[in-house]
Parts: sequence; structure tokens; C-alpha cells
Amino acid sequence: MAVAFQERQTTEIEVERLTDAVARPRDALLTKQRPDGHWCYELEADCTIPAEYVLFLRYLGEKQPELEAKIGRSLRYHGYSNFFPLWALARYRNHTAAQ
Repeated sequence: MAVAFQERQTTEIEVERLTDAVARPRDALLTKQRPDGHWCYELEADCTIPAEYVLFLRYLGEKQPELEAKIGRSLRYHGYSNFFPLWALARYRNHTAAQ
């Protein structure tokens, strides 16, 4: 799928806001970096149990929308907070390595 971008002039304020938007998470990640250069985050395998429970309920033909919504919110929240920093670092590494 091709995406067309409209060319436009950026203002100094937009550039400054973008620079700040990149600098804040970068600085937050750098504060978590270990002295030897690596990052360490807890990996949780616990998310497989609630996810499998939802699949099991569906397999049995039982629907519990409120419970499924609660489990879904929890899985999305923990997935984002635990894995986004690593995903962002990988994207950054791949981007800089390609240049």
C-alpha cells in the first residue's frame, strides 16, 4: 500500500516540539541503560495464562465479554509498558544502521 505525503514547510516551533518529543523518551531510556550498555527489563510470562483462558472459554463456546475486556486491557497495558522500550530501541538501531 503506497502512502502519499504532502510536502509542506515546517516551522521552528514544530521542529522544536518534534525534537523535544524524541528527546524525552530517549533520555528516559538512557537513564535505564546499564553501565556496560545494555538494558534489562522484566519479562512476564504471566500474560499467557489469561490469554489462554480467554481462548479456552471461546473454545467451550462460553462468552464473558466483561472479563474478556478486562483481560484484554491488562494484556495491552502490560505489553506496551514492558515491550515498547525494546521495540523502540530496535527500530532506532535498524534505522541508524541503514544510514
